[in-house]
This record gives sequence, C-alpha cells and structure tokens, in this order.
Amino acid sequence: MNAFFKSLHWLMLLGATLGISSISAAQTYTGPRCFGSLCIDQEVTAQDLIHRMGESSSAWDRHSIRDGRTILSFFVSEDSEVVGILLTDSSYQKASAKDLSAKAKKDLRAWKTGEDIGLDSSEEGIVKAYGKPTGQYEFRTQENGSQVTVKNLSYRGRVNGVVKSADFTMRNGKASRIEFWIQGDPGPTCLGYTCEPQSARAVFRELGKPKNMTANTDVICYQSEDGKSFLSADLGHHGEANIDVVFLSDFPNCLHKTASTTKNSLSEWKTSESIHLGSSEEEVVKVYGKPTREEPVNAAKCCKYMIPGSRKGDHLPDIGQKVLFYEGMELHQTGFGIRNGRVSFIWISDSE
Repeated sequence: MNAFFKSLHWLMLLGATLGISSISAAQTYTGPRCFGSLCIDQEVTAQDLIHRMGESSSAWDRHSIRDGRTILSFFVSEDSEVVGILLTDSSYQKASAKDLSAKAKKDLRAWKTGEDIGLDSSEEGIVKAYGKPTGQYEFRTQENGSQVTVKNLSYRGRVNGVVKSADFTMRNGKASRIEFWIQGDPGPTCLGYTCEPQSARAVFRELGKPKNMTANTDVICYQSEDGKSFLSADLGHHGEANIDVVFLSDFPNCLHKTASTTKNSLSEWKTSESIHLGSSEEEVVKVYGKPTREEPVNAAKCCKYMIPGSRKGDHLPDIGQKVLFYEGMELHQTGFGIRNGRVSFIWISDSE
C-alpha cells in the first residue's frame, strides 16, 4: 500500500494537520533525523529544497527529479511545505514514472541520512545505525527472470506528538528505496502482502488469482480453508496494479459474492508492526497511540461501507463492539474492530 504511484497521487493533496497530539503511549521515533536536505525539525517548502539542491525551477512544477539511475520525489502539504521524500532506484520503476521527472544536475545517490545511510546500504548498516525496526515484512518475487528477496524495514514513532517515519525497501540485502516522512500517518500502511508496490499481484502470487476474475472486477474476496479468517480487497481504478482498500476479518466480509478459498492462514497476516487478528486493544494503542476517533458499533449505521456488496436490509455479522479509527494523510485511514477487547478486523483504506 506504500506504493510509488499511490504516493504520487497524494503529492498535492497531503493535509497539514493529523489530529494526533498528546500521544504518550506510542513508540518514540528512533529512525534518521535527517535525509539529504530535509530534517524532521524543519519547515521547508519544496521550492526552497530544490534551490538548496541547486536545481532549476522547472523541477518545482513536477516535484520529482531524476538522474540516470535514481528518482527523488517530494511530498508536500497544502501549504507547499515538504512533509516527505522518496528516493528510489529507477531500475525498479516503469518508464512512465521516469518520464514524469525533471533531469537532475547532481548525482542523487549522494542523498544520505546523517548516519551515512542511502541507496545500496546494507540491512546490517541500517540496523546498526537505528536499532531494531519497529516493523518489517519480507517476501520473495520474480524480477527479470530471477527470484529476489524483498524486505521492508520500518521505523515509525512520534516526536512531540507528531508521527515521523522512515521505510527502507531492501532487495537482496541492499536498500533500493527509501521513504522519509517528517509528518506521517498515525496508523499502519501495510497488511500482509498488500505492502508491496503493485500489491494485487503479490496477493495473487500468495493466495492465487480468484476464479472468474475479469478486467472489470473491482473487488476480490478470499476465505481461509478453516473458515476462520476472510480477506477482501478493492482494486479501485488501477486493475491489478494497486489495492485501494484491504479488509481482513474473523467474519465473512464480502456479501452477495463468492469468496475464493485459500490454504493460506489469513489470520497470520499482520501489519508491519505485528498487529493481527486477535491482538489486544492495549497492543494496538501501545503501537499506534490514541485513536483519532472511536465509534461504537451500530448495525444500522456503522461500517456497512467497509463491507463490499452490502445492501440495504442486509444483516451485518458480529464485527465487534467498537472501532478504533486512525486517520492520516487525506484519504488514508485505518479501522480496528474490537470485540471483547481483541481485534476482530483490520481495515486499511486509501480510497474516498
């Protein structure tokens, strides 16, 4: 869900306020304080940042620049302040993404953290600099005919109540992508195999492609073989490229639609911070802090919009007594269903 193209979609839409003040229970940020020309305690406009780099004003219009092998993108608030940056090896991006970027004058590989961590840094070097990640996930994939191990190391926490985060995507032990936020999302951005860019394909590799799926299919549904966990995903307008909404639960969450059975134990899917079905409410709050808002479950009003295919008059399953919501950058939000003190569902959305 932390995909490059999704991030570009957010570029000019990012809100400046997150509503997450005074959260003492959540983790303290231990990742890099600075990355290149951006530090977590600064307020810098994209134009100022580009000038610091010695680039031309043409890069300002696109918020993205590149050299022969690297792409650097800026994420800005509605006040044009830089709230995050993404540095990625261009060999892992499609040609269209490269074409969107202005040409850089300098070698972008020179962008490093204050601890000299950058693209091609090793996992050992990252962990030595910042300690154990607050979250991580790993999978194997085929790239250019070879099997590659992809791993994400996530450092998330708060400084003076504001979320900061740094994510390092590793390919065969070396950093190929670094995402650095000085104002990030309070809730999780990853769940199981929906963390990978072009995440629908990763889900298909793990669970199998649903039968009778067509080019117009907008929602895919799975259930575990033991009938104890269920997954639905909204493909949005991107077909197989991205997942806009993912919903993992211990109850059926696709109505009027047949779910594909998978031998994979969906109940083992976790966020990068290891929250899963059955985690306690206390664990959720310890990791993510006080929710943006909390709502009791009302079968007549609550949560039908989460369940694909729901219709007026449908009887909702027992989803729990309440929902903890974490609302972040514009469209991004997460809901944790709580039943008898335990997580009954995890819902992550980047859709309206």
